[in-house]
Amino acid sequence: MDFKLVYEYTKELTVLYVEDNESLRESTYKVFNNFFKQVDIAIDGDDGLEMYSAFHQKHGEYYDLVISDINMPVMDGVEMGQEILVHNFAQSIIYITAYNEISYLLEAIKMGVSGFLIKPLKIDEFANMLYKVCQSICDRKMVDQHYDQIEEMAMQMQSQNDELQKKNDELEKSMRVLDTMVYKEHHVQVEKTVELEPCLLANDTERIQEQISYLVKDDLPELKELHHEIDSLLIEIISCNGDLHSISENIPEMATHFSSYASILQLYSFYGELSKSMLDLTHIIKSVQLPDEEESRLNIFLFLESFMHVLGKWQDDLALLQQDKLNYLDASMISDMVTISNMWKQEVAPIEEFELELF
Repeated sequence: MDFKLVYEYTKELTVLYVEDNESLRESTYKVFNNFFKQVDIAIDGDDGLEMYSAFHQKHGEYYDLVISDINMPVMDGVEMGQEILVHNFAQSIIYITAYNEISYLLEAIKMGVSGFLIKPLKIDEFANMLYKVCQSICDRKMVDQHYDQIEEMAMQMQSQNDELQKKNDELEKSMRVLDTMVYKEHHVQVEKTVELEPCLLANDTERIQEQISYLVKDDLPELKELHHEIDSLLIEIISCNGDLHSISENIPEMATHFSSYASILQLYSFYGELSKSMLDLTHIIKSVQLPDEEESRLNIFLFLESFMHVLGKWQDDLALLQQDKLNYLDASMISDMVTISNMWKQEVAPIEEFELELF
Protein backbone atom coordinates (compact mmCIF):
# COMPACT_ATOMS: atom_id res chain seq x y z
CA MET A 1 0.00 0.00 0.00
CA ASP A 2 1.31 3.44 -0.98
CA PHE A 3 1.29 5.51 2.22
CA LYS A 4 0.99 8.72 0.21
CA LEU A 5 -2.27 7.41 -1.21
CA VAL A 6 -3.47 6.55 2.31
CA TYR A 7 -2.51 10.02 3.50
CA GLU A 8 -4.65 11.63 0.79
CA TYR A 9 -7.69 10.15 2.53
CA THR A 10 -6.59 10.60 6.14
CA LYS A 11 -4.99 14.05 6.21
CA GLU A 12 -8.23 16.02 6.82
CA LEU A 13 -9.82 13.59 9.29
CA THR A 14 -10.23 13.86 13.07
CA VAL A 15 -9.71 10.78 15.24
CA LEU A 16 -10.47 9.71 18.78
CA TYR A 17 -7.96 7.04 19.89
CA VAL A 18 -8.88 5.05 23.03
CA GLU A 19 -6.27 2.75 24.67
CA ASP A 20 -5.67 1.88 28.33
CA ASN A 21 -2.08 0.64 27.86
CA GLU A 22 0.03 3.75 28.32
CA SER A 23 3.16 2.66 26.43
CA LEU A 24 1.15 1.30 23.49
CA ARG A 25 -1.04 4.40 23.54
CA GLU A 26 1.94 6.75 23.28
CA SER A 27 3.73 4.83 20.53
CA THR A 28 0.58 4.32 18.45
CA TYR A 29 -0.41 7.97 18.92
CA LYS A 30 2.86 9.03 17.27
CA VAL A 31 2.04 6.86 14.25
CA PHE A 32 -1.55 8.14 14.02
CA ASN A 33 -0.39 11.73 14.35
CA ASN A 34 1.52 11.38 11.08
CA PHE A 35 -1.65 10.42 9.21
CA PHE A 36 -4.52 12.44 10.66
CA LYS A 37 -5.37 16.12 10.99
CA GLN A 38 -6.23 15.76 14.69
CA VAL A 39 -5.81 12.86 17.10
CA ASP A 40 -7.29 13.01 20.61
CA ILE A 41 -6.52 10.23 23.09
CA ALA A 42 -8.55 8.70 25.92
CA ILE A 43 -7.48 6.14 28.55
CA ASP A 44 -10.65 4.00 28.67
CA GLY A 45 -14.19 3.74 27.33
CA ASP A 46 -15.70 6.08 29.91
CA ASP A 47 -13.06 8.73 29.23
CA GLY A 48 -13.51 8.23 25.48
CA LEU A 49 -17.27 8.73 25.72
CA GLU A 50 -16.79 12.01 27.62
CA MET A 51 -14.27 13.25 25.04
CA TYR A 52 -16.61 12.24 22.21
CA SER A 53 -19.45 14.31 23.70
CA ALA A 54 -17.17 17.27 24.48
CA PHE A 55 -15.84 17.32 20.90
CA HIS A 56 -19.37 17.40 19.53
CA GLN A 57 -20.42 20.20 21.88
CA LYS A 58 -17.39 22.28 20.96
CA HIS A 59 -17.35 21.78 17.19
CA GLY A 60 -20.95 20.89 16.36
CA GLU A 61 -19.79 17.70 14.61
CA TYR A 62 -18.47 14.26 15.55
CA TYR A 63 -15.05 12.69 15.14
CA ASP A 64 -14.58 11.27 11.66
CA LEU A 65 -13.13 8.06 13.08
CA VAL A 66 -12.91 6.30 16.44
CA ILE A 67 -10.03 3.82 16.90
CA SER A 68 -10.29 1.89 20.16
CA ASP A 69 -8.94 -1.04 22.12
CA ILE A 70 -11.71 -3.47 23.15
CA ASN A 71 -10.77 -4.90 26.55
CA MET A 72 -10.38 -1.91 28.93
CA PRO A 73 -11.26 -1.16 32.57
CA VAL A 74 -14.19 1.02 33.70
CA MET A 75 -15.92 0.74 30.31
CA ASP A 76 -14.76 -1.55 27.49
CA GLY A 77 -14.57 -0.50 23.87
CA VAL A 78 -17.73 -2.35 22.82
CA GLU A 79 -19.86 -0.63 25.48
CA MET A 80 -18.38 2.71 24.50
CA GLY A 81 -19.08 2.01 20.82
CA GLN A 82 -22.69 1.09 21.56
CA GLU A 83 -23.19 4.40 23.40
CA ILE A 84 -21.52 6.33 20.56
CA LEU A 85 -23.74 4.72 17.92
CA VAL A 86 -26.83 5.78 19.87
CA HIS A 87 -25.81 9.41 19.31
CA ASN A 88 -24.32 8.96 15.82
CA PHE A 89 -25.40 5.76 14.05
CA ALA A 90 -23.08 6.52 11.10
CA GLN A 91 -19.91 6.73 13.22
CA SER A 92 -16.94 4.84 11.76
CA ILE A 93 -15.19 2.68 14.38
CA ILE A 94 -12.06 0.52 14.12
CA TYR A 95 -11.26 -1.85 16.99
CA ILE A 96 -7.77 -2.97 17.92
CA THR A 97 -8.06 -6.38 19.57
CA ALA A 98 -6.14 -9.45 20.71
CA TYR A 99 -6.73 -12.98 19.44
CA ASN A 100 -8.33 -14.09 22.71
CA GLU A 101 -11.14 -11.48 22.65
CA ILE A 102 -13.55 -13.44 20.44
CA SER A 103 -16.65 -12.75 22.58
CA TYR A 104 -16.04 -9.02 22.27
CA LEU A 105 -15.51 -9.37 18.54
CA LEU A 106 -18.89 -11.03 18.07
CA GLU A 107 -20.62 -8.11 19.80
CA ALA A 108 -18.63 -5.64 17.71
CA ILE A 109 -19.60 -7.45 14.49
CA LYS A 110 -23.28 -7.19 15.46
CA MET A 111 -22.78 -3.43 15.89
CA GLY A 112 -21.57 -3.18 12.29
CA VAL A 113 -18.20 -1.57 13.03
CA SER A 114 -15.94 -0.50 10.17
CA GLY A 115 -13.05 -2.87 10.82
CA PHE A 116 -10.63 -4.70 13.15
CA LEU A 117 -6.87 -4.62 13.65
CA ILE A 118 -5.06 -7.38 15.51
CA LYS A 119 -2.41 -6.67 18.12
CA PRO A 120 0.46 -6.21 17.61
CA LEU A 121 -0.22 -3.87 14.72
CA LYS A 122 1.30 -4.73 11.37
CA ILE A 123 2.01 -1.71 9.25
CA ASP A 124 0.67 -3.13 5.97
CA GLU A 125 -2.58 -4.31 7.57
CA PHE A 126 -2.87 -0.96 9.33
CA ALA A 127 -2.38 0.95 6.06
CA ASN A 128 -4.87 -1.23 4.14
CA MET A 129 -7.50 -0.82 6.87
CA LEU A 130 -7.02 2.96 7.00
CA TYR A 131 -7.23 3.21 3.22
CA LYS A 132 -10.48 1.27 3.06
CA VAL A 133 -12.21 2.96 6.00
CA CYS A 134 -10.96 6.50 5.40
CA GLN A 135 -11.80 6.36 1.70
CA SER A 136 -15.35 5.45 2.71
CA ILE A 137 -15.44 8.32 5.22
CA CYS A 138 -14.18 10.83 2.64
CA ASP A 139 -16.66 9.62 0.04
CA ARG A 140 -19.50 10.02 2.52
CA LYS A 141 -18.32 13.50 3.51
CA MET A 142 -18.09 14.50 -0.14
CA VAL A 143 -21.66 13.30 -0.73
CA ASP A 144 -22.79 15.22 2.36
CA GLN A 145 -21.02 18.36 1.15
CA HIS A 146 -22.63 18.06 -2.28
CA TYR A 147 -26.00 17.53 -0.64
CA ASP A 148 -25.48 20.61 1.54
CA GLN A 149 -24.46 22.63 -1.52
CA ILE A 150 -27.52 21.45 -3.45
CA GLU A 151 -29.74 22.25 -0.47
CA GLU A 152 -28.18 25.70 -0.13
CA MET A 153 -28.61 26.35 -3.85
CA ALA A 154 -32.22 25.20 -3.62
CA MET A 155 -32.83 27.57 -0.70
CA GLN A 156 -31.21 30.43 -2.62
CA MET A 157 -33.33 29.67 -5.68
CA GLN A 158 -36.45 29.51 -3.51
CA SER A 159 -35.53 32.83 -1.95
CA GLN A 160 -34.99 34.35 -5.39
CA ASN A 161 -38.30 32.91 -6.60
CA ASP A 162 -40.07 34.32 -3.54
CA GLU A 163 -38.51 37.72 -4.19
CA LEU A 164 -39.51 37.59 -7.84
CA GLN A 165 -43.04 36.55 -6.89
CA LYS A 166 -43.20 39.41 -4.40
CA LYS A 167 -42.08 41.89 -7.06
CA ASN A 168 -44.54 40.39 -9.53
CA ASP A 169 -47.37 40.75 -6.97
CA GLU A 170 -46.34 44.35 -6.32
CA LEU A 171 -46.28 45.02 -10.07
CA GLU A 172 -49.73 43.46 -10.48
CA LYS A 173 -51.07 45.60 -7.66
CA SER A 174 -49.49 48.72 -9.16
CA MET A 175 -51.09 47.88 -12.50
CA ARG A 176 -54.46 47.49 -10.80
CA VAL A 177 -54.03 50.86 -9.09
CA LEU A 178 -53.23 52.43 -12.47
CA ASP A 179 -56.16 50.59 -14.02
CA THR A 180 -58.41 51.94 -11.27
CA MET A 181 -57.25 55.50 -11.92
CA VAL A 182 -57.83 55.16 -15.68
CA TYR A 183 -61.23 53.56 -15.11
CA LYS A 184 -62.35 56.33 -12.77
CA GLU A 185 -61.21 59.03 -15.18
CA HIS A 186 -63.05 57.30 -18.04
CA HIS A 187 -66.26 57.07 -16.05
CA VAL A 188 -66.02 60.70 -15.02
CA GLN A 189 -66.03 61.62 -18.70
CA VAL A 190 -68.82 59.19 -19.55
CA GLU A 191 -71.03 60.33 -16.68
CA LYS A 192 -71.13 63.81 -18.20
CA THR A 193 -73.17 62.49 -21.11
CA VAL A 194 -74.66 59.18 -19.97
CA GLU A 195 -76.82 58.43 -16.96
CA LEU A 196 -75.22 55.45 -15.19
CA GLU A 197 -76.30 53.08 -12.46
CA PRO A 198 -74.86 54.06 -9.05
CA CYS A 199 -71.90 51.67 -9.11
CA LEU A 200 -71.59 49.70 -12.30
CA LEU A 201 -72.01 49.72 -16.06
CA ALA A 202 -73.78 46.79 -17.68
CA ASN A 203 -70.69 45.71 -19.64
CA ASP A 204 -68.41 45.68 -16.58
CA THR A 205 -69.26 42.13 -15.42
CA GLU A 206 -66.06 40.48 -16.65
CA ARG A 207 -63.93 43.27 -15.28
CA ILE A 208 -65.67 43.01 -11.90
CA GLN A 209 -65.08 39.27 -11.63
CA GLU A 210 -61.41 39.75 -12.43
CA GLN A 211 -60.96 42.40 -9.76
CA ILE A 212 -62.88 40.37 -7.19
CA SER A 213 -60.59 37.41 -7.94
CA TYR A 214 -57.53 39.59 -7.28
CA LEU A 215 -59.09 40.97 -4.11
CA VAL A 216 -59.91 37.49 -2.79
CA LYS A 217 -56.43 36.17 -3.63
CA ASP A 218 -54.33 39.09 -2.44
CA ASP A 219 -56.20 41.08 0.17
CA LEU A 220 -59.21 39.23 1.61
CA PRO A 221 -57.22 37.59 4.45
CA GLU A 222 -56.01 41.02 5.60
CA LEU A 223 -59.54 42.44 5.33
CA LYS A 224 -60.82 39.61 7.53
CA GLU A 225 -58.07 40.22 10.07
CA LEU A 226 -58.93 43.95 10.20
CA HIS A 227 -62.61 43.03 10.55
CA HIS A 228 -61.77 40.78 13.50
CA GLU A 229 -59.74 43.53 15.18
CA ILE A 230 -62.57 46.05 14.82
CA ASP A 231 -65.10 43.53 16.14
CA SER A 232 -62.93 42.89 19.20
CA LEU A 233 -62.65 46.61 19.91
CA LEU A 234 -66.43 47.05 19.58
CA ILE A 235 -67.07 44.22 22.03
CA GLU A 236 -64.68 45.86 24.50
CA ILE A 237 -66.32 49.28 24.00
CA ILE A 238 -69.89 48.00 24.41
CA SER A 239 -68.95 45.96 27.48
CA CYS A 240 -67.35 48.90 29.32
CA ASN A 241 -70.78 50.16 30.48
CA GLY A 242 -70.49 53.58 28.90
CA ASP A 243 -67.19 54.52 30.56
CA LEU A 244 -66.02 57.39 28.34
CA HIS A 245 -62.35 56.95 29.25
CA SER A 246 -62.34 53.28 28.23
CA ILE A 247 -64.18 54.10 25.02
CA SER A 248 -61.75 56.89 24.14
CA GLU A 249 -58.78 54.56 24.56
CA ASN A 250 -60.11 52.22 21.85
CA ILE A 251 -61.34 54.83 19.34
CA PRO A 252 -57.94 55.68 17.71
CA GLU A 253 -57.09 52.02 17.09
CA MET A 254 -60.53 51.37 15.62
CA ALA A 255 -60.13 54.37 13.29
CA THR A 256 -56.73 53.08 12.17
CA HIS A 257 -58.21 49.69 11.26
CA PHE A 258 -61.04 51.30 9.31
CA SER A 259 -58.51 53.46 7.46
CA SER A 260 -56.43 50.39 6.54
CA TYR A 261 -59.56 48.59 5.36
CA ALA A 262 -60.57 51.53 3.16
CA SER A 263 -57.03 51.83 1.74
CA ILE A 264 -57.19 48.25 0.50
CA LEU A 265 -60.58 48.82 -1.13
CA GLN A 266 -59.18 51.88 -2.91
CA LEU A 267 -56.97 49.56 -4.98
CA TYR A 268 -60.06 48.24 -6.77
CA SER A 269 -62.03 50.55 -9.04
CA PHE A 270 -65.43 49.02 -8.39
CA TYR A 271 -65.23 49.66 -4.65
CA GLY A 272 -64.43 53.35 -4.94
CA GLU A 273 -67.71 54.50 -3.39
CA LEU A 274 -67.43 51.95 -0.60
CA SER A 275 -63.86 52.95 0.26
CA LYS A 276 -64.74 56.67 0.10
CA SER A 277 -67.63 56.19 2.53
CA MET A 278 -65.39 54.26 4.90
CA LEU A 279 -62.70 56.96 4.74
CA ASP A 280 -65.36 59.58 5.48
CA LEU A 281 -66.49 57.54 8.49
CA THR A 282 -62.86 57.18 9.61
CA HIS A 283 -62.44 60.95 9.44
CA ILE A 284 -65.53 61.44 11.64
CA ILE A 285 -64.30 58.85 14.16
CA LYS A 286 -60.91 60.55 14.37
CA SER A 287 -61.96 64.19 14.42
CA VAL A 288 -65.44 64.45 15.99
CA GLN A 289 -66.08 64.07 19.67
CA LEU A 290 -68.61 61.48 20.73
CA PRO A 291 -72.02 62.64 22.03
CA ASP A 292 -72.17 63.43 25.73
CA GLU A 293 -75.22 61.26 26.35
CA GLU A 294 -74.36 57.69 27.26
CA GLU A 295 -77.43 56.34 25.47
CA SER A 296 -76.45 58.09 22.23
CA ARG A 297 -72.95 56.65 22.43
CA LEU A 298 -74.32 53.16 23.03
CA ASN A 299 -76.69 53.48 20.05
CA ILE A 300 -73.78 54.47 17.81
CA PHE A 301 -71.73 51.42 18.73
CA LEU A 302 -74.70 49.06 18.53
CA PHE A 303 -75.42 50.40 15.05
CA LEU A 304 -71.72 50.07 14.22
CA GLU A 305 -71.79 46.47 15.41
CA SER A 306 -74.76 45.82 13.10
CA PHE A 307 -72.77 47.38 10.24
CA MET A 308 -69.83 45.07 10.97
CA HIS A 309 -72.17 42.10 10.71
CA VAL A 310 -73.21 43.22 7.23
CA LEU A 311 -69.56 43.83 6.33
CA GLY A 312 -68.78 40.26 7.40
CA LYS A 313 -71.55 38.98 5.14
CA TRP A 314 -70.09 41.09 2.31
CA GLN A 315 -66.71 39.42 2.85
CA ASP A 316 -68.29 35.95 2.76
CA ASP A 317 -70.10 36.73 -0.50
CA LEU A 318 -66.86 38.19 -1.84
CA ALA A 319 -65.10 34.88 -1.29
CA LEU A 320 -67.94 33.16 -3.18
CA LEU A 321 -67.77 35.74 -6.00
CA GLN A 322 -71.48 36.47 -5.60
CA GLN A 323 -71.44 39.87 -7.28
CA ASP A 324 -75.24 40.22 -7.35
CA LYS A 325 -75.30 40.12 -3.55
CA LEU A 326 -72.24 42.37 -3.28
CA ASN A 327 -73.96 45.14 -5.24
CA TYR A 328 -76.89 45.09 -2.88
CA LEU A 329 -74.68 45.06 0.22
CA ASP A 330 -72.45 47.85 -1.14
CA ALA A 331 -75.38 50.24 -1.21
CA SER A 332 -76.62 49.04 2.19
CA MET A 333 -73.21 49.52 3.83
CA ILE A 334 -72.70 52.96 2.29
CA SER A 335 -76.07 54.00 3.71
CA ASP A 336 -75.17 52.54 7.12
CA MET A 337 -71.86 54.41 7.24
CA VAL A 338 -73.59 57.70 6.41
CA THR A 339 -76.07 57.04 9.21
CA ILE A 340 -73.32 56.23 11.71
CA SER A 341 -71.42 59.38 10.73
CA ASN A 342 -74.54 61.50 11.26
CA MET A 343 -75.23 59.84 14.61
CA TRP A 344 -71.62 60.50 15.65
CA LYS A 345 -71.99 64.17 14.63
CA GLN A 346 -75.45 64.24 16.27
CA GLU A 347 -77.01 65.26 12.95
CA VAL A 348 -79.67 62.60 13.13
CA ALA A 349 -83.29 62.06 14.05
CA PRO A 350 -84.23 60.34 17.33
CA ILE A 351 -83.47 56.63 17.55
CA GLU A 352 -87.19 55.73 17.44
CA GLU A 353 -87.35 56.96 13.83
CA PHE A 354 -84.40 54.75 12.89
CA GLU A 355 -86.09 51.76 14.39
CA LEU A 356 -89.08 52.38 12.13
CA GLU A 357 -86.83 52.70 9.08
CA LEU A 358 -84.89 49.53 9.90
CA PHE A 359 -88.01 47.45 10.17
